[in-house]
Amino acid sequence: MLDILDKVLIIGNAESALKKKRDLSKYTKIVRINKGFPVGKEEYIGHRTHFLATSTLFSPYDIAKYYGDVYIFWMTPKEIWARGVHEKFYEQNAFFYPRRRWDILRRVLKARPTTGCMTIDTFAGAFNCKIDILGFDWLKTRTWYWGNDRRERVEKLYNWKAEEEFVRAHKNINKIIGG
Repeated sequence: MLDILDKVLIIGNAESALKKKRDLSKYTKIVRINKGFPVGKEEYIGHRTHFLATSTLFSPYDIAKYYGDVYIFWMTPKEIWARGVHEKFYEQNAFFYPRRRWDILRRVLKARPTTGCMTIDTFAGAFNCKIDILGFDWLKTRTWYWGNDRRERVEKLYNWKAEEEFVRAHKNINKIIGG
C-alpha cells in the first residue's frame, strides 16, 4: 500500500488548485478527496489516483469509473456513517477512520473535522508519511464542485482557522502547494 520511499500528495478540492498547471509525476502516491474527480482538470491536478478518502457515498461502479482501482478510506467513523445500498461493499473494501481519532480531532479543532483534515491526519499522522498537499486553502476559494449555495452552510460547520493551524503545524507536512 505505502512504502517509506513513497512521495505522497494529498489533493484537496479548493478552486485555488486549478490556477496553475503542474507536473505531478514526481509523486508515487496520489490521494484524492470526496468528489475531486480529475477528469477535465488533469493539467492542474494530474490524473492518477491511488487512494480515495471520502465521506461521500459512491457506488462501486462510480469509484471504478472516476478513480480506477484505488484503496478506499471512509473518513466518517463507522458508527456514524450514512449506511446505504452499498454498505456491504464499503464494509469489505474500505478502511474506516477510527472514531477515537475523530473524537480527538473534534476536541482539538473545537468543531467537526473535514474529510481533508482527517485524510491529512491519517497519512501524516497514523501512517507517519512525509506529505505534500495541494488544493487546501481553508475556504479562501470555493470548492470547485460546489456552487456558492453550500458555502454558507459549510463555513459554519467546520473550524477552518483551527484546521489550517493544525495542518501547518504538523511535523510531517513537507509542502503546502497553492494554498
